[in-house]
Amino acid sequence: MSNILPDLATLQDIRINNNLADVYILEGDFNTGQTLLDRTLTSNIIHNHKREKVAALFGYGFLYEKQHRLEEAIGYYNQAITLAQSYGDKQLIKKVMRLLLNVLYQLNWRDEIFDVQRDYIELTEKMNVDHLLQQVMNLEFKRQKEKLEKKAYYDPLTGVFNRYFLDYQLQKWLNRAKTTQFYVGMIVLDIDYFKKFNDKHGHLFGDMALQLVADGLKTFLCEEDVRIIRYGGDEFIVCLKHAQKDYIKTLVQNIHGYLLSLTVKEAQQSYPLKVSMGVCVNNQKNYHYKDLFKQADHCLYQAKENGRANYVIEELL
Repeated sequence: MSNILPDLATLQDIRINNNLADVYILEGDFNTGQTLLDRTLTSNIIHNHKREKVAALFGYGFLYEKQHRLEEAIGYYNQAITLAQSYGDKQLIKKVMRLLLNVLYQLNWRDEIFDVQRDYIELTEKMNVDHLLQQVMNLEFKRQKEKLEKKAYYDPLTGVFNRYFLDYQLQKWLNRAKTTQFYVGMIVLDIDYFKKFNDKHGHLFGDMALQLVADGLKTFLCEEDVRIIRYGGDEFIVCLKHAQKDYIKTLVQNIHGYLLSLTVKEAQQSYPLKVSMGVCVNNQKNYHYKDLFKQADHCLYQAKENGRANYVIEELL
């Protein structure tokens, strides 16, 4: 630990010296610039820090170019390029190559200009390809991420949102409703006597009934601002929002009527779908999922006690 801290301080000094050297060279104070660069190249840690050494070599090339000692500048620019190539710093290589070409043009060294131009073009093309590949990889990563998120949030049987969405995303949707001061209606519904259907007709029949409910909700509510969630088993949660409370109440009545019109078909027979619903409409103040769900769930039990295949709706006080 005692050796690491002094090395970090020295490395920071080297970086500062390299930056200051460029400033002094630009201002024409070549002696001070060279002194600072000498400190970098004679440092006892510079061999472990290639990027800083490249910066110093580049600085020397810049120094000699400004002093019109062009052939000496070429030597240092070439050293900087070679060292940068050893650890693959393409951006820095390209930068030094541009300066090297400028010096070569001043000297009119045509063969060297051709060689450096060729290397510069190849490097640029490779960087463009690398950039394009990175964009493709980022796009593919985004697509895979979206696919994984979709798998995480959607119920594979019914295609509606699942319990994971309910726990981690629904409150965000409710918060957006709060910012617009829309009313929110939460519906908790399930299929009446679902277990008896399963026991009598088998689980595939039960799956068909669940898919029928989910598809019916998606079809009927396709133009509404709504979230449909499979809570578990045969129970679904439907959250919808609207600027008018009465609109939500009327929509709830129509949803229930529509679901009761559906039938499950199996072995050339049709079985009417029986659904009970509990509904809570908020007061434009409470947008907490648990409070809405608690009251809607209580209403569902009331609907069951009232003979099933109906709904009970209450406002959240």
